[in-house]
Amino acid sequence: MTFVAALAGLILGLRAESRASEDHGRAVKEDQRVTEDRRRAAVERTYFYETDTAAVVVNSSDRVMSMRLVLPQKGVWWGGVQPAPCRQVVIPFGELLASMKTAASSVELGPADLAQLQLEVTDPDGQVWRRDSAGVVTPAPADTRSSRGNRVDNGEKWMAEDRSSPVCGGS
Repeated sequence: MTFVAALAGLILGLRAESRASEDHGRAVKEDQRVTEDRRRAAVERTYFYETDTAAVVVNSSDRVMSMRLVLPQKGVWWGGVQPAPCRQVVIPFGELLASMKTAASSVELGPADLAQLQLEVTDPDGQVWRRDSAGVVTPAPADTRSSRGNRVDNGEKWMAEDRSSPVCGGS
């Protein structure tokens, strides 16, 4: 009788441990989902779009977000495009190309390359995200923030001419 009771206790204990492990696994997955949603929410409020003559970088967040424009295929990037919270920056394509050619003279660049322009945004937790002008946010490749490539200085006049963001929400 004692043996049967001990065996039943062991079985019940193993089942309880299994359920606790499954509950822990679900809690971990839910925590990861909430964290990912929080990261994505901050990044979703930063974007850029293209007009016929310019790229417009928008920060509709209530915090400064670290952003940069990139041409990944050419290995060229423009760091420090950081509009203040609820602000946007209009970057005329002609001025952008002139700046690129000056700063990255060894790289062949032309107006057609601007079709590949992307925005990288670093979320509050340090993860880097990338999007094209009409695209969905996706995590950037792991080596995205490396120092390789040609950097263009952010001391451009368009940074001093920022405007109010058309939409601004908390993040």
